[in-house]
Amino acid sequence: MSQPRINTRLRSARIAAGYHSQQALADALGVGVRQVRRWESSTPPWPHPDLQAALSHFLGQNMEELGFTPPPGRDVGGQQPRSALDAAGKGLATVPARSVATMQPVSVSTDFAAVTRAHRNLYWSVAPAVLYPTVIRHAELGCVLL
Repeated sequence: MSQPRINTRLRSARIAAGYHSQQALADALGVGVRQVRRWESSTPPWPHPDLQAALSHFLGQNMEELGFTPPPGRDVGGQQPRSALDAAGKGLATVPARSVATMQPVSVSTDFAAVTRAHRNLYWSVAPAVLYPTVIRHAELGCVLL
């Protein structure tokens, strides 16, 4: 007997965002686990608009990227960029990490500012193509720390 096909895009995005079980995502969205199971099936139903927004927010991708096919005649235009970096045209895919209540060290802001100053000093001595990936990762770290 063959295994049933699944919506691997949604499943992968769920796991990448830190929701290691369907129940964990269901709890975060305020829906039943049966609904998440249906979305992860080979023919997922198109979610209601409020759940679309929540899925996009929690998983950092739009509905098509999550493996959903819009119903005929459904306008899916006007979706917002996933992040400020996307809006700036950088084309970076963001996958928000599941928030975990961890205690940050007291020096986190001064440490982050020190690294930011170091990057600024390096702008004049390192080729931009070399420094760019590091600066992007540092900006992403800043978003996580916020």
